Amino acid sequence: MAVGKQVSVGTIFFLAQKSGWQASNKHTSDVAEKGWPVLISVAELLKLPPPEYLIESILPYKGVAIMAGKSGDMKSFLAISFAMAVATNSNVGTWVVKPGNALYMMNEGQAGFGLRYEAWLKYHNHKSPNAFKAFTMTPNLMHPESLEPFVEEIIRKGFCPNFIVFDTYSKAIVGGDDNQTKDVSLAIQTAYGLAEKFDALVLIIDHVGKDPKRGVRGSYAKYGNADAVRRKKLYIFLVYSHSMNSSGWSWTNKWRREFPPSIIILLR
Repeated sequence: MAVGKQVSVGTIFFLAQKSGWQASNKHTSDVAEKGWPVLISVAELLKLPPPEYLIESILPYKGVAIMAGKSGDMKSFLAISFAMAVATNSNVGTWVVKPGNALYMMNEGQAGFGLRYEAWLKYHNHKSPNAFKAFTMTPNLMHPESLEPFVEEIIRKGFCPNFIVFDTYSKAIVGGDDNQTKDVSLAIQTAYGLAEKFDALVLIIDHVGKDPKRGVRGSYAKYGNADAVRRKKLYIFLVYSHSMNSSGWSWTNKWRREFPPSIIILLR
């Protein structure tokens, strides 16, 4: 070998193996604990556990998901139903739910949220759960550092959410452009940072475009950052408070609601 000639890693491995060296998995667990990348075989890959569901067949146990639909598609009602099911250990229709703590972060619709919350409790005959908390604002997903005061407050209250709802995406990207791949990717990465902080699922409420058949509004990066896309017809029993009397709201007008097929769920 010529003096001064650069030697590649491949050459070093070849010469080491030729001399009898064999790779060892002795330090694999130590490397994994440090969060470093670990090279695994196909056999090891096949042994990895299957994905867990927070809500059976709909939402994974952790990560980031985007639920999008047209205005009037009852997206917030559906998100509240999901969150309340998690917080009260209730099924969503026939779908099994893993119980946990739910956090609802809203930057619109704050005035009507309480009525929807009470309607769900009334219909399902539940008391207000300690496992459900809310913020009347959201971090700005264009600025990862904006997560810090929210995370600090959550920790200060001793609350560890398994399910976090952002309602809505459009008002949580102040200064960002929904049509720019860079901005959308940053927003999703910021949401993913929050999910990783609590080992939770973050569900972002979004809108479809003018033509619902073309999917979620904005940059295609939302699909590019997704591991799966699902369109489902979802059936939930809801209660509508239609009148006010001396005793308070009347909760008598019930109906079976089919959520439109324009609702799309992107999963990462």
